[in-house]
Amino acid sequence: MMKVTNDFYRQFEELNNKLDSLLKENKDLRREFKQEKEDLKATIKEKDELIEKLLNEIDRLKN
Repeated sequence: MMKVTNDFYRQFEELNNKLDSLLKENKDLRREFKQEKEDLKATIKEKDELIEKLLNEIDRLKN
């Protein structure tokens, strides 16, 4: 009976450690995704501003 109990606790600890590891990995991935999302938003804003500037230049050259 003692061996079964020890095996159970050992397996429980292994699963708990794995869960902790996965939770940390999930948190890190979420942080990384958030940063990439912010970077993409900044890039899109820059491109939008450049497009607007170029469209204004095209209009100026047409007139």
